[in-house]
Amino acid sequence: MIASAGLALGAVASETFSLAMGAVVISILTAEPLLGLARRIGTRFDRITSREPMPGGEPAAGLRRHAIIVGYGRVGRAVARVLEARGFGWVAIDGDYSHAREARVSGAAVIYGDAGAQSVLDQARVVEAHALIVAIPDALATRQAVGYARARNPRIEIVARAHSDAEEADLRRLGVARVVVAERELGNELIRHALRRFGVSDREVAALLVDRRQR
Repeated sequence: MIASAGLALGAVASETFSLAMGAVVISILTAEPLLGLARRIGTRFDRITSREPMPGGEPAAGLRRHAIIVGYGRVGRAVARVLEARGFGWVAIDGDYSHAREARVSGAAVIYGDAGAQSVLDQARVVEAHALIVAIPDALATRQAVGYARARNPRIEIVARAHSDAEEADLRRLGVARVVVAERELGNELIRHALRRFGVSDREVAALLVDRRQR
């Protein structure tokens, strides 16, 4: 927009404008592949650097019809606690080595690695899994994990986190059954509490939220 305004005012030469637009297009096209490459290089570098060994054996050994939780942060831990309380098997994947190791030391079934890496999902026994819950904010890793999980296990149920309507649409095209848009869910929860405070019934609240989403 600034370059266009400069061109219209004569402050920017047409050749400079063309170069700027070309640079923008190239940066958009190369950003995602370069990010993925950087992540893979970083993961490999992490593996060859000296660290304390990860305790325990294979976290997913013997699991079948289990849940794979991608991201063992606050949300991932909450999901794991609920699954465990109901007696369902689960294994988590986390890309932070110290975080993953700390969780393993405490007895949690956590695999260290990039959730978008096929080898990591295979280690989590994605072929035998019943559900994949993606709770990380990384859109690229989410798409990679969802795509590979769907290819290896077409019957797997996938729930994923998104941060925009565009991300939600993209994940639905990949076969995600339920996409949770964090900001929207937060807004809906605030609306529910506010309307209930004013005596609006749960049925009316539900109808209002459906109408809000369709707009």
